[in-house]
Amino acid sequence: MDRKQIPNGITIIRLILILPVIFSLLIKQYEWTFYLFMLAGVSDALDGFLARRYQWTSRFGAIVDPVADKSLMTLTYLALGYLGHLPLWLVGIVIGRDLIIIIGAIVYKYMIEEPAFAATFISKLNTVLQMSLVVFILFNQVYDIIPEKILEIGMYVVASTTVSSLLDYVWIWGRRAWLIKRVKT
Repeated sequence: MDRKQIPNGITIIRLILILPVIFSLLIKQYEWTFYLFMLAGVSDALDGFLARRYQWTSRFGAIVDPVADKSLMTLTYLALGYLGHLPLWLVGIVIGRDLIIIIGAIVYKYMIEEPAFAATFISKLNTVLQMSLVVFILFNQVYDIIPEKILEIGMYVVASTTVSSLLDYVWIWGRRAWLIKRVKT
């Protein structure tokens, strides 16, 4: 394998890990789920580091890496909601944000131009907090040492950063679309 393909290989491994993560979660094998989810998180950090550090980027990685991340998070949030570990209102906010962004990107592409998304600070923070909440919930299912109140506060923090991230994207891309339309007329 060409060294430039290492991040893509790691991303493929993360894609493959999604099924065991969700399966182990649904059968309530929380310890396995915890370690598999942590492995997926480390793989995300590692492939991103390698791609940036050594410029081992590719079109494949640019498309598949965020798909792997969003698939893992979406399915994990759905499963945690189904099992009652996350409130459905939070699952709805997290998934609703992503759906609105995807629909917005499609509309932007066809009405304005091809969007060149770049994650904003609040979006990156939101991703870290969403992943951290999953880690804490899974950790607590295994070791039961985190007070429920702390997890509840984490849920409200994730909800607020998720909504803030959505509003940030709507503001940035709505303003960009308005400026482009204004220049064209």
